[in-house]
Amino acid sequence: MRLCHHQCGGPSATLQDDGEKQVCRLHETNRHPLGGRRLPSSNEKLIEAHGNVLKANPMTKNPQLAPPPTFEYCAFRFLTQWQEEEAELYHAISATPTADAIRRALSYFQVSRTFKDINADGNAQFVAEALISVREDVGLSMGHAKVHALAEIFEQQFKRFNLSAASKLLWLSYREPYVVLDSRAVNALVAMSDGFIDRDYGAYANVWREQYQKREPSIREAVAKLPNARMFIRAELPPDDTLLKMVNERWFMERVFDIYLWIHNGETIG
Repeated sequence: MRLCHHQCGGPSATLQDDGEKQVCRLHETNRHPLGGRRLPSSNEKLIEAHGNVLKANPMTKNPQLAPPPTFEYCAFRFLTQWQEEEAELYHAISATPTADAIRRALSYFQVSRTFKDINADGNAQFVAEALISVREDVGLSMGHAKVHALAEIFEQQFKRFNLSAASKLLWLSYREPYVVLDSRAVNALVAMSDGFIDRDYGAYANVWREQYQKREPSIREAVAKLPNARMFIRAELPPDDTLLKMVNERWFMERVFDIYLWIHNGETIG
């Protein structure tokens, strides 16, 4: 089966004679849940839109692919990412984000392409101001409400209801209680949870946390070993007691699970 050129995992529609790129049925109608227009019903299932592609876990169906990574590897990888890149982004975005900080964050999480002309200061500043506005809105008390509200503002300016980018910017703003919405994580969770996830950030987060809880003890054991990796990490690390306190915080362990999900369904940053 040929796949959508957007690399969302969806089966393509038609390939026209003039060489037009293939797109899945959702991207064809600009209604993709991770960056297109709002979908018509939260009761519709992601699996119904993407077909059988998301039903099978490729790690178990294709013996040529490597097995899922160990949590020790995922913990080491996220520690490296945090120390070398994400910590700086977190401090830049969680304060008063500038247009440059927004561009760097979107580029790091590989969602810049979903914002037309984001290199223009006006557009990047719009994203920064939208993020600040949603963060300061006391009427949005629940995390999923903030994610949806920010995605709606993005849709007004950029014509894409971008839940993925909204979740990533809010994670960089607060870390907890947000989880990152990413197409590869969706694919992995579909395989882990009987093939069904609602097209809704709150529902996605519930399934994400359900699967995380099953693996939290293993993740906790893995992060406890991170002081032993000190000699292999380029960035300077804090003393062992400070390091262990950080890696045992929930936000850190949740991002270790993110790494696990992403590698489970292919390499990406976010």
